[in-house]
Amino acid sequence: MFRNGTMYHCPSGNYCPQRAQRPWECPAGTYSEVGQLPAFMDECDQCPEHFFCLRGTPDRFEYICDQRGEGGVYCPPGSSQPRLCEEGYWCRPNSAAPLSVADYEHVDTTGNPKLREEYRIIRELCPEGFYCPQGTREPIACRSELGQICRRGSIAPTYRTADRESCPPG
Repeated sequence: MFRNGTMYHCPSGNYCPQRAQRPWECPAGTYSEVGQLPAFMDECDQCPEHFFCLRGTPDRFEYICDQRGEGGVYCPPGSSQPRLCEEGYWCRPNSAAPLSVADYEHVDTTGNPKLREEYRIIRELCPEGFYCPQGTREPIACRSELGQICRRGSIAPTYRTADRESCPPG
């Protein structure tokens, strides 16, 4: 970016199109870091998996998806906020919390972080015998003694009546 004939580096959390008079803030779901930026940068980088990036995020490690280790949320690449685990799925909480940047390994060629295996947020289809409403941290067991039946991916139990299954109440 040039100003009065002098070249400046684009500040972190921003991008600087070639003809821009001022930096533009990175949109939510993206970031830019100091030291990686050329004077001209036409776009910000996508926020990596297990992290989310608010508007103007200057560091890809700034916002860890499940910081409190409670589960029920996940962050795919490009997230602008944690997402609730969808119905029929469960999102295992981190096994240790709070997390820090030290819990991540740099393993891919782009320098994107990879969370160590024991800390990864796992998003899985709800197993048979359990149900998983939106935001589920742990699958909820069906109660067969009450006539509940839960197939894989269930969002609520169904109920056995006589010789057939019925829809859940509501």
